[in-house]
Amino acid sequence: MSRVFHLLSGIPLATVVGGLLLVSTSLAAEAPGPASSPVGGQTQARDRNPFPLAATATLSDTYAAANNAYFDGEYKKAEGLYLQGAKAVHGPVPALLYNLGNCAFNLGRLGEATYYFRMAEMLGHGDVKERAQANGDSTRRALLEKHRKQIEKGILRYDEGHGVWYALFSMVGPLVSGGAFLLFSLVMFAALFVWTFSSTERRVVPARIMFFSMLAPALVCGFLYFGRAYVDRHYRLGIVVTDDAGLRDAPSTEAPTNPIPEGLEVRILAHNEAGFVKVQVGESRIGYVLDREARALDAATASPGTPAPR
Repeated sequence: MSRVFHLLSGIPLATVVGGLLLVSTSLAAEAPGPASSPVGGQTQARDRNPFPLAATATLSDTYAAANNAYFDGEYKKAEGLYLQGAKAVHGPVPALLYNLGNCAFNLGRLGEATYYFRMAEMLGHGDVKERAQANGDSTRRALLEKHRKQIEKGILRYDEGHGVWYALFSMVGPLVSGGAFLLFSLVMFAALFVWTFSSTERRVVPARIMFFSMLAPALVCGFLYFGRAYVDRHYRLGIVVTDDAGLRDAPSTEAPTNPIPEGLEVRILAHNEAGFVKVQVGESRIGYVLDREARALDAATASPGTPAPR
């Protein structure tokens, strides 16, 4: 009877392990990759086309013209050509987002550049991801220098904390916590099997010790994994992309407004029919910004076919 109880108690564990395997497989299959790898700090590659392989020669010419304009210092023209090419492709292209970030940076639109670099970092891989992260760090330093006096006076504040739980669950990526949870669970299940069906005490005792020694780390990793899944699902983040954004007490242009800095990461709570977005700044400040003042950090809205708000 004791063996049957032990075996049945392992069924939920096996179910969770199997579910994690399916989730991990689907995530790996859906992971996007860059179509090209731009080179240089705030520069683009001249000889690589970021569009999918189905792109026509016209798109290749458009991209080449955009690169030439960029290297000639015609950033506005380059941006227009990149956006023109983006309208002909389906979905966001990480390298193109990276290039648009470079244009926005050189045009002085640092909040918009922050958005593009963050999206390129989120969706890209390899060289695109690394360079987007590096340029994003450079943009943050430029933002802090640009608004240094206002920050020192307390007029502006880059408060990007989203609470204790968000900080906790965001420390470890889902692949790390999920992989560790899967490993500990498999070891626990193997130990439970030996504990249940072994006929010798010499094997039962080590199996029992192994089972209980794996229990605590498995619970911690599972807590972090499913907590991260909750955060990714319920915390929709965005970037303030304009330098004249203000946090309003109500969804009205007449409401009292406090300035918030461009490039600030906020939590998007809801949209409003009047053209406002309800956001949370830091851990507790909740208010409204105009729809043009913030853009969500998600792939569904990342296609740069339409320019970011000015």
